[in-house]
Amino acid sequence: MENYLEQVYLNMPEAVFYFSGEKDREEKDLQAYIGEEKLNLQSLRRSLESETEIYYYIALDISASVSKEEFSTICQGLIRFGDTLRNQDHMVLVTFGDEVNTVFDLTGEQFRSDSEAKETLSNLINSDQHTLLYEGLYQIARHSQRLSSEGAIRKAVFVISDGVDDATGKAAQNESLREIQEAGLPLYGFTVPEVAKETVNSFGEYVRATGGYLTMLEKGTEADSFRQVSQHILNCYEAVFLADNNRVSNSAVTATLEFADEGMKQSREVLQNQWIADVVAPQVTKLEQRGKRQLKAVFSEPVSGSASAENFILKSGEEELVPVYTSEGSGGDSVLLTFAEDFMPGDYELVCENLVDVSMEKNVLEGTGHIRIEQSAGTETEIRAETETEMETETETETETETETETEMETETEAETETDIKTETDTEIQGEREGGAKTQAETETETECAMEPGSDQAGFLSHSGWLIALPGVLLLLLLILLSRKRKRAKEKKEAAQEVRSVYEVHRRVKLDRDKKLENKTVYIRVSGRREEMKLTIKNSMIVGRSDTCELSFDDSALSRQHFVLLVQDGTLRISNLSKSGFTAVNGVRLTEGEQPLRSGDRIQAGKLELIIRWE
Repeated sequence: MENYLEQVYLNMPEAVFYFSGEKDREEKDLQAYIGEEKLNLQSLRRSLESETEIYYYIALDISASVSKEEFSTICQGLIRFGDTLRNQDHMVLVTFGDEVNTVFDLTGEQFRSDSEAKETLSNLINSDQHTLLYEGLYQIARHSQRLSSEGAIRKAVFVISDGVDDATGKAAQNESLREIQEAGLPLYGFTVPEVAKETVNSFGEYVRATGGYLTMLEKGTEADSFRQVSQHILNCYEAVFLADNNRVSNSAVTATLEFADEGMKQSREVLQNQWIADVVAPQVTKLEQRGKRQLKAVFSEPVSGSASAENFILKSGEEELVPVYTSEGSGGDSVLLTFAEDFMPGDYELVCENLVDVSMEKNVLEGTGHIRIEQSAGTETEIRAETETEMETETETETETETETETEMETETEAETETDIKTETDTEIQGEREGGAKTQAETETETECAMEPGSDQAGFLSHSGWLIALPGVLLLLLLILLSRKRKRAKEKKEAAQEVRSVYEVHRRVKLDRDKKLENKTVYIRVSGRREEMKLTIKNSMIVGRSDTCELSFDDSALSRQHFVLLVQDGTLRISNLSKSGFTAVNGVRLTEGEQPLRSGDRIQAGKLELIIRWE
């Protein structure tokens, strides 16, 4: 059988997948999940290469539905099978007929030296009148779940029966199947040729639902059939995965194994109720400065509680600082702390309270973090001054660009005027040349005529007056353009001041410890990605492109402060801050003012689409 998932064993954070297949497998071929949580592959090998114990539960039907001769050969085959077991493997014999009994539980080494166990098998008689098949399997599933978490991992059930159950008031088929599946037990059925076809089909469907399969026993080959199934189990792959923590749900979960090279997935429903104790407490492994008033703390493992700023105290001598707000890392193993004031040079100690690891034990974080800051990174006044200087520089650059454009237009206009004048002058000179020489009388006559009102000479003087007035007209146009330029520059400066005023209103720079902050924990995910960011909003949170925002994204389409999330009376609201762009909720643009949000809403801003939810 190729790529057949037979058993999943969960002992959190460890998850072991057993699957059959003749193809040589590599670690890169496999991926595994519990629910939607992806696991990390640790090892891959065949079961025969492992020293792990295997528990073989032998569920033997001792009712009279099978002939005595056939039953006797089955018992002898089980004796020979027991003699071939590895020393560490177990053979647990459970009989079911009128009632269910556990006959013995022996290792392979013990069975070979225990003549009483072999004699017991040889003397078994199948004379019971009833068949508690499903009750027997139900009890086996319960027994397997009571095994120590440090004991056997690989477990298999050999069910030797005709597949008939006539019990009343005991475990039914569906009930026993659910228990078997949650225990992660594959059933390997064995039956005889005399059984009716309909019964065989039903029995085969039952065992295949658990990850096993059905074998038809031929007379005289019973021992070989048992050994073949045992070899199949030993030849299965054992893939060991690790989860991020040892937490359990104490309920059935879906464990999925994906064969990435073939695009195929197989799943099993398994009870998640065992875990390996976590005895290691988390610690602060690194503390580094980020910006003028931010520290990043890195933990040895993911922790809970880091979303609350009150759980951190930064000490420097006698001074104690509490962060204004915190932003958890995506994996939960780090946190960014933002303080109200700039850091001064000195030694700092970070004390963490109420932080526990993500485990069943909830180990409390031990120790503190330390950092030495050599010099201050600047003051809030300097930050505002830098911001204003940057905006003014942009305004000046735009003004210079407009002035250069206007100057170029004026130069082009003057050049065109000079060209027109020169063209007219050249035309007049050319006309004189073509007219040839004139007599003195003609010249005098033309002169007299030119001096009269309405003559050509008077027209020339009028044209010359217009040329004299042209610079004044150009100067007037220039003054109009300069006036418009100053007006636009003033509007941009006022807009920049308005943006700064919004920034100063919404950004928290000092913590009023007498005022209770309104907190709300939310989960934000970028559309198209699986991971979520867990954030705590304290009164408000600005989102945008600038690093000074509580939540920033490297998106050129975003404004520096694009929108703000506010907590008011326990509800979450959103308001657009962008002057050049827009913010939309579920595809509808925000108008002026604030709009309430609902868990699961989609926020569009710039090129981003964010999904926000809360519990």
